[in-house]
Amino acid sequence: MSRGHPLRPLAASIALAACLGAFGRGQQANPATPSAVQDDLEVGQHALAARNYKQAVQAFNKANKHAHNKCVVCYLGLAHAYLGLSEAYHAEDDARWAMESCNRALSYAPDDHVRAQAHKCKGEVLQSLPRLDPNTLSLAEHEFRAAMELDKEVPRYHLDLGLTLLRELHEEEGVQEVQTYLALAPNGPDAYLARKLLANPRRARETFAPDFHLTTLQGETLSLEQLAGKVVLLHFWSMACREPTWAYEEHFGQLYPVHPQSWDYPCPDPVSALSALTTQYKPEEFVLISVNEDSNDTALRGFVTKKNMHWLQCADVKGEVFRAFGLQALPAYVAIDRDGVVAFTITGTGDPTPYLRRLSLLPPLSKPE
Repeated sequence: MSRGHPLRPLAASIALAACLGAFGRGQQANPATPSAVQDDLEVGQHALAARNYKQAVQAFNKANKHAHNKCVVCYLGLAHAYLGLSEAYHAEDDARWAMESCNRALSYAPDDHVRAQAHKCKGEVLQSLPRLDPNTLSLAEHEFRAAMELDKEVPRYHLDLGLTLLRELHEEEGVQEVQTYLALAPNGPDAYLARKLLANPRRARETFAPDFHLTTLQGETLSLEQLAGKVVLLHFWSMACREPTWAYEEHFGQLYPVHPQSWDYPCPDPVSALSALTTQYKPEEFVLISVNEDSNDTALRGFVTKKNMHWLQCADVKGEVFRAFGLQALPAYVAIDRDGVVAFTITGTGDPTPYLRRLSLLPPLSKPE
C-alpha cells in the first residue's frame, strides 16, 4: 500500500470565477459555459469523494474544456484525481500528471490565495511518491512553506508542513507546526489527525490503517480501536474476484493507459491457508477478519457455512472499507501490526500462503502451545 497523504480534500473554497477568469482576457464567454463548468465540477467533486478517480478525471477534463483549458479548480481537481489513481495503482505516470496539473493551476492562479493552494498541491504530490528520499521531502517542505508565505490565514498549511518536518525527523519543529494548527483550528476538520500526530509522531512516517467500522454476520460492530494491540489480517473477498482492465484515454494531448471498468472471474480458494492461521497464532495476539462485498446475504451465509469459514466474517456491501485502504482488486489481504500500522498488502489470485508467512515477523505473534 502506498504511503498516502492524510485528508487530502479538493479545495472547495476557490471561487468559480477563478477558473473562468480567462474569459475576461481576450475571450468572449458563451453564456451557457459557466453553468456547464459548474455542473461538471460538481460531478468531479462527488466522484472524488466516492474515490471514483477515473470518473473524476473525466469530469474535470470536461469542465476544463468548457473553460478553454484555463480552469484553476479543474486542474486542482485533476491533480487530486490523478493522485488517487497513483496511490491506488502505484503508477508513476499518474503522479506525473498530478504534478503537471498542479503546475498548470499555478500558472493560471489569479491571486496569492489560489497560488498558495497550487503550491500545497505540489507538496502533496511530492509527499505521495513511493520513494520519499530526503531530497523529495525537502522539495515538499519548500512547497508547503511557499503556501504559508502566500496565505498565512490557512491553518491547514501548518499541519502539512508539520507532517513533512516529522517525516524529515525534524521532530521539535514538526510538533510545533502541528500545535500551531491546533491553536488556530482546535475544532478543525483535521484536529483529530493533529492530536494523533502529537500523541505519536511516528504516524507521520508510517502508513497507519484508517479507522474503520465493520458489521459481522451476527450483527455486531467491529472497529480498529477494538483491535488495538493485536495483529490483524483483513481478507477482502467476493464470490467473484475483480481486477481492472486497461484502456487508453487522452491526457494533455497524449494517449495514456488508464484504469476503467473491472471484470469478474472465479476466485481461488484460500480457505485452507486462512483456516491454518487461526490455529497458528494465539487469539489474544492475532485476529483474522474476512470482509465480503457481495450483496446476496443468503448466498454469502450459505457459502461461509459450506466452506466452514469459522473466523470473523463481516460485510462491506458498499465497499467503503475496501476503498478506505486504497484497494482495487479482489482478493486482497491487509496486515495491520499491533500499533495500527499497515505492515503489508497483498492483492492477486495466487496462493497467498508464501506471503502470509510474513505475519510471523510481526511481534508479538507466537504459536499457541
